[in-house]
Order: sequence, then C-alpha cells, then structure tokens
Amino acid sequence: MRQRAINWVFILGSILVIGMLAFQSYWVAYSWSSENAKTRQTIYIALYNIAEKLAKFDQITLPNRDLIKSVSSNYYVVNINNSIDANILERFLIEELQARELNLDFEYAIYDCSSDEMVYGDFCSISKKDYEADLGNLPKYEEFTYYFGVKFPGLVGTIFTNMMPSLVFSGITLLATLFFIYSVVLLLRQQKVTQLQSDFINNLTHEFKTPLSSMKIATDSLIANPYVQGDPKVNRYLHIIGQQNDRLQQHIDKILDLAKLEKESIALNIENLNLHDLIRDTLTLFEAQVEQKDGKLACRFDAANPIVQADAGHLQNVISNLMDNAIKYSGQRLEISVSTRMEKQYPVLRIEDRGIGIPEEQMTRLFKKFYRVSTGNVHNVKGFGLGLYYVKLICDAHKWHILMDSKPGRGTTVDIHFH
Repeated sequence: MRQRAINWVFILGSILVIGMLAFQSYWVAYSWSSENAKTRQTIYIALYNIAEKLAKFDQITLPNRDLIKSVSSNYYVVNINNSIDANILERFLIEELQARELNLDFEYAIYDCSSDEMVYGDFCSISKKDYEADLGNLPKYEEFTYYFGVKFPGLVGTIFTNMMPSLVFSGITLLATLFFIYSVVLLLRQQKVTQLQSDFINNLTHEFKTPLSSMKIATDSLIANPYVQGDPKVNRYLHIIGQQNDRLQQHIDKILDLAKLEKESIALNIENLNLHDLIRDTLTLFEAQVEQKDGKLACRFDAANPIVQADAGHLQNVISNLMDNAIKYSGQRLEISVSTRMEKQYPVLRIEDRGIGIPEEQMTRLFKKFYRVSTGNVHNVKGFGLGLYYVKLICDAHKWHILMDSKPGRGTTVDIHFH
C-alpha cells in the first residue's frame, strides 16, 4: 500500500476512533442520567401515593411542602406528620411498588419521637439477593417529626440492569474500536517492514547496475578484439557472458521499474497507436527464441480498427511479458497464436499457447506480486514472478480489461480488451 494511502488510513482511523470513544462516553453518561432520573421519578411518585393513602386511611392532611426528601442516593424519608402503623405502611409499600413495576428490594423504618430513634420495620426482598452488610442503617432526619424512611439497597444495580442493552452495545463498539486500533498498528508495522524490504531491494539492484555496466563494456571490448575473434572458443564464452549480463540487466531494470510504479502514480504517455504495427515490432524480438525451440508463431489480425490509446513503451512491455510466459511455459511443443478482433467497437488482443497450462486453483493468484505457477520438482522455468503482476498493473492504469483462461495440458489464453 502506498504511503499516502497509509497516512489517510491512519488519519481517518484516528478521527473515527476518537469520535466513537467520545460518542460512546456521551451515550453511556446520557443513558445513566436518563435511567437514573426515570427510576427516581417513579420512586418519588410511588412514595407520594403511599403518603396520600396513609393520610386518607388516618384522615389527616399532608404537609403542603417538603413531603419527600432524598437523604442519600438510595434512601428517602416521607413526612406524614402523624403516627404510622408499620403493618399498614408495609402493605402500602408493596402494593404501590408492584403497581409501578419497581421490582426493588427495600427496607423501611419509622421514626419514634418518644425515643428519638428510627424503629426498624422490616426488609422486603423480591430478588432474594444478600444485602446483610448494608441493612439496618436508616439514619434520622432532623427536620421532620412524624415520618418514615425507605431504603433501596439494590437501586444502583437495578439502574445498571435497565441500562444493559446500552452497555452491551457500548461494549461491542469498544471491542470493535480496540480491534480497529490493533489492525491499524499491525498495518503500520507491516508497512514499515515492506518499506524496509523495498528499500533494501532497490538499493541492492542499484548497486548491481554499476558492476554490470562495467562488465558489459569490458565484454564488448574483448569481443571486438581481433585476437579474441580468432579464437572461437573464447569468443563463444564471451558471447555467453554478454548474453547473461544482458539478461541480469533486464531483471534488474524490471525490479526498478516496478518499484517506481508502486511508489508513484504511473505517468502514462498516452498516444494513438496502431496495435498491429506494435505487435509486429514486438514479435520480431522473439523470432529467434521460437526458431531455437523449433516452434510455430502464427499471427492473425482481424481487428478492423486497430488504433488504441496507450503508452507505447508499457504496451510493448505487456506484450513482451505475455510472449515470454507463453514461450517459457510451452512444454514439449511451442505453438503460439497472436490475434486481434473487434468487440463492441474496441479491439481485443489474444495471445494463445498450447503449453502446460495452469491449474484452476492457482488462477486467482496469477497476478499477485512474486507469485509463480508451481511446476512441481521441475525448475527449468526461471523468473521472479513479476511479469503478470506488471501486466495487471499496466492494464489497470489504462483501464483495460484482462482475462485469462487456462487448462492443464491444453495451454493458456490471454485476452486484453482495449476500452
């Protein structure tokens, strides 16, 4: 992945992570505030109704203000201004809380003015939870004379239970966010390793170019020497050295070109080209190889309009790479057919061979970098696995469509649709 794309992924990912964390923090706080207010409002209404029932039962008038006070987060006192019967109070508490669907455990106590103490009533459990460590602590409230207090030990837990859907969703979102952060970290690490590997290969190939150029000059000088020309054996060895030097130089140039294409956007010099003329010029480079293998190279140009818009150098390299593969994987017989045709007013180039073919399970990986078709224990096919990767890169840059069909033992067909 290019550095610019990595930077954008990191920036957008950081914004997304910060936004998600901020939103989830706000959402949890809002859910807690909303659920807390809703539950406490329901408790307040229930206690108010209980006070009215007690007043009606005893035929008294309730105070006009300060009827209910919240002493703590889970403890309330209700000002009745009259003596209170514990049994009646407990019945009213249970009935009203159940009517309001407040399934809360509670304990209550009634203030005794004669002893100036809270007389503990009882603990009513609905959930059967153990609150023994927190029970019995219902303090007095100095501002009221006749009142009762109600404490809900599990109030906070109940609010959290009611928030469970929001908490679960927030937890899932948090895990997804952490996974995204972990993925970005891995991506940055992988990008750094890839960059180091790419820089190493580029530096290494650049270092190879200088000695190769010197070897090329020295070899050409020796071949041109009259004394060397008079010795057929030495002359043949020098030609072999020169050929291998050129071959190594081509491999190095290909690696450098691919590195440049990956780091930068491909700069194409688009012009109108005659596809047929370009194919003829390219195929002349392979005539010697075909003759050396006693092969056959057939051409058929049926495209009525062979004019395409392309970069001449890159298009020639694409054709050369496809021809090179067709020759290398020709097997025992070398038969290559190059043809053109028209399809939807656009020319189509087809290069077809009768070689060893490609297994179906390997077809999806053909255009990947450094991937080479497995030939078992046979290692007579040389290369770096960059040819088809380069072909796909150039076709994508031109917005051409490339299709490949192959059958083991029957050969391979490659079609390039020029759009």
